[in-house]
Amino acid sequence: MKKEEKRKKKRENIIKKLAKGATHATTDFFGITTKKTKSRFVYKESKFYGIVLFYIFISIISCLILAPFAYYKVCELRYNHTYINNKKIVFRGRVYGAYYQFTLGLILVVIILFFISILKQYFLNDILANLRVEIQNLINSLIAAAPTMVITGVLINRLFVWSIRNIFIVSDDQISSYLKVSYLKLSIIKAILTAVLRKIASLVTFGFGEPLLLVIKERYIVSRQYISEKKLYFDGSIFDSYKWFLWRYFLTLATLGLYYPIYLYKQYQWITMHTYFDDGTKHRKRILI
Repeated sequence: MKKEEKRKKKRENIIKKLAKGATHATTDFFGITTKKTKSRFVYKESKFYGIVLFYIFISIISCLILAPFAYYKVCELRYNHTYINNKKIVFRGRVYGAYYQFTLGLILVVIILFFISILKQYFLNDILANLRVEIQNLINSLIAAAPTMVITGVLINRLFVWSIRNIFIVSDDQISSYLKVSYLKLSIIKAILTAVLRKIASLVTFGFGEPLLLVIKERYIVSRQYISEKKLYFDGSIFDSYKWFLWRYFLTLATLGLYYPIYLYKQYQWITMHTYFDDGTKHRKRILI
């Protein structure tokens, strides 16, 4: 009887903590503590690692033919295990939707690359001839990297905007919840430009500017994001971002990218932990640092 009473008390305390949105810290293998808050991404790290590696592998083997399917499955995995303000999120996208957005993205990539080649041929060559050798080399390297940046920027953002439109809150009245629209109040062009500029800044800083760029990007995009017509806000800081980033960045480099799925897992966890529904009340001061 005493054991049963203790178990009941433990359950009651857990429910009270969740209701208040209390935080409690957990420590990972490297001794870095992460706080579990109202908003969280809950999934087993080892499973996530295996699944992401598998989908990266099949995407490469199929020459990106299965990339939309892989993105769809990762979205399903991510959003179906996400809680924002203790409210469960569900992903209701379909595979054909991912392929449709991927195809449109490829058409857009071809058009952009065509215009870049014309600009280089008729305008940039004359301008570069009058510049110093060092500046010429820098601009040429950026032009050489442009196709990959454009491809990743366009395709990922097309799929990202599609995934946002298919996220809903799970509530008691599920029908009314699904009737409410989810959307991103940001144009595709702006989303693509932010992604490309982030890639350029990340390359210039050799990856060390990634936490700063991540915080700026999340604050810019999350503040324009609506799930079931509820606005979100992001309160992550650069200091917190660097705390979890540095270890994982060096581990990703040391393992030649094998640690990347865990890096992605921790990134999802950290972003979700600092994402909330904007209920119109005054939030704690949103300091960038």
